[in-house]
Amino acid sequence: MSKEKARHIIASKYFLIIITSAAYLYILFSLLQAWDMRFFVGDRLFTFWTSQVASFPGPLMQQNLEGLFLTLTTTIILFHAAKQKEIFLFIVSVMPIMGVFLTNSRSSILLLILISGLFLFIHRKERFFILALISSIAAALFLTVIINSIGIVGADQLEVNPFNRFATGNLSQRIAIWLMAIQLAYHHPLFGIGWMNMPAYSVDASLIVLQNHPNLETAISDISTGGNMWAHNIILQFAMCAGFLGLSAIGMITLYLLMQLRNIFDGLYKNQASSLGILLALIIFLHGIVSVSIMSPFFMVLFAFFLASGTVR
Repeated sequence: MSKEKARHIIASKYFLIIITSAAYLYILFSLLQAWDMRFFVGDRLFTFWTSQVASFPGPLMQQNLEGLFLTLTTTIILFHAAKQKEIFLFIVSVMPIMGVFLTNSRSSILLLILISGLFLFIHRKERFFILALISSIAAALFLTVIINSIGIVGADQLEVNPFNRFATGNLSQRIAIWLMAIQLAYHHPLFGIGWMNMPAYSVDASLIVLQNHPNLETAISDISTGGNMWAHNIILQFAMCAGFLGLSAIGMITLYLLMQLRNIFDGLYKNQASSLGILLALIIFLHGIVSVSIMSPFFMVLFAFFLASGTVR
């Protein structure tokens, strides 16, 4: 696929329809899944989600991945809403925004807030856009509280507050993983430790981290028990697994994305598809800074596609 063709696809109404339809199916699937696991005991409607909890993992089987996809969908809808000035598109955006809140994914919710703020800033002189977007977010929050009050999504996940995990979530495990990944990258600088080999090398790294940060003892114990193999940071992942070469490769991609930021505001204001592509690629990249999302083949393909569409002016 050529870069020019990628740009035409990402700007087309057909791509918008496909992505939005997929998002709505994801939300329907997630609600059905949560309802089944929340209120029914015994055989599941689909056996492959038997081991899941009554949260909101969806078809991607992980809340952070579900939240990322719905954030990408919301961004695409807002891009077309700004371009076409149709209230219908803002109404359509309510469900994906609600879906992001229901996932209770901190990284996805923060990215959604960032993207909403970006569009509000770019179109700050357009009263219709501002009122419509704020109304969509308010409606999504209202629906989130209603669904949660009914109890479809597990009360232990959200309670009444969709941002409950921000107050109760423990970041110590993620910090411990990052520190261990830094140690492994530092002690294997040339070629790294190889792909998915973190459990085999983590004992020495965990001892060093534990010596310097004794307060992370519980977090490190949980990580070791779970056999974590990911750095939960795309830059650390490449540095840890592939050493200098991996760090150089991801460094070039990072530099390219940073260089594109100078044009993204003007491009989005002018509704340029290339700027939308860069923004979508940046969303996946930023999400990958604190999660394993970009390691998923699904999001790897999307990242490459969005990055290709963003290289055309």
